[in-house]
Amino acid sequence: MSFIDVQGVSKSFALKGGVRHVLEDINLTVERRVFYPSVLGKFSTGSQLATVALVLLVNATGVGAPLLPYVFGVTLVLTVVSALHYVYKASTRRATQEAR
Repeated sequence: MSFIDVQGVSKSFALKGGVRHVLEDINLTVERRVFYPSVLGKFSTGSQLATVALVLLVNATGVGAPLLPYVFGVTLVLTVVSALHYVYKASTRRATQEAR
């Protein structure tokens, strides 16, 4: 059984000269995938929580505001690297499973 199963999707637009079909009878089936947390993902989540806590602290006290751009930058980098790592892990795992 599929996790997501979409069948027969179509999309058309009415134009002055008639109807333009951009999608016609598209089917999509997605199997359930499991993503285990990675160390990068844990660091990214911790950085995001620390950033939220720091923003709340700065809003409450006004102290430490010049540090916020650096904290945002570190959080952004960790989040993007973690996302790319998950994509890499998922793509290599799928390639390994297909080779079997």
